Amino acid sequence: MTVRFGPVLRRRALRSLIAGTALFVAGLSVPALTAQAAGVGPEGPATSVSPQTASQASSQTSSFVGYVFRNADGNLATKVRAIGSDGIVCGTGTVQRLSSGDGLYRIDVVSADVREGCPAEGQGLGFRLLYGSVDDGSFAITSQVVRFAAGKTQVVSLTPNPSHAADGWLGELPTERGAEAHLVWVGADGTPIDEALALLDVEVYRASHYDAATDRWQSYTPGGPSFRQTYLAVGYGDVVLVRVK
Repeated sequence: MTVRFGPVLRRRALRSLIAGTALFVAGLSVPALTAQAAGVGPEGPATSVSPQTASQASSQTSSFVGYVFRNADGNLATKVRAIGSDGIVCGTGTVQRLSSGDGLYRIDVVSADVREGCPAEGQGLGFRLLYGSVDDGSFAITSQVVRFAAGKTQVVSLTPNPSHAADGWLGELPTERGAEAHLVWVGADGTPIDEALALLDVEVYRASHYDAATDRWQSYTPGGPSFRQTYLAVGYGDVVLVRVK
């Protein structure tokens, strides 16, 4: 899949691009979808938690339910993982196959108070879809920007990333020396830019992002002096202009 964007694209425009997945959950209330997902047995948080009251647990977890769609080959993921910074696993859930061939999942995601690297209140996270017991998984495109909200259940549907650019990225990589391309980050929100670029199978000369809020371009040059680096972390939905060496 090739995605072409101009140099300026607001996050709202990206969300409209992938909002088709949200149509599958339109009209469904959170309680209704949660009840539908009752048969999906989440594997629980990625780390053990000491016995605690229900109120304590709710203040340290955020629940997500929604549909999981098949990939281009018609395969359905068997598990879903919630990913925090540095690839930390903050929750894992199983996928229940529906008669339509798509799936339904539910995950309880733990906070940074439970495991370092997991999101704090209001911080973003990503999701990975696993297709086998030894599969590391691949990032999914979410039907909306995901933020951790303790004690709340959110409806977020997951679509396999159709791009072969790299895990966590949407778009087509430039291949010629000095070429540029616009890629979209669909991995965990707040991922350090050097870690995100390391996923690309090319040597990057510079990565730039237009910040509509400040009406300024931000940039990152691998190996460049720190005082010149103005783009340090990628947010979910960021459109990044990548130039290869």
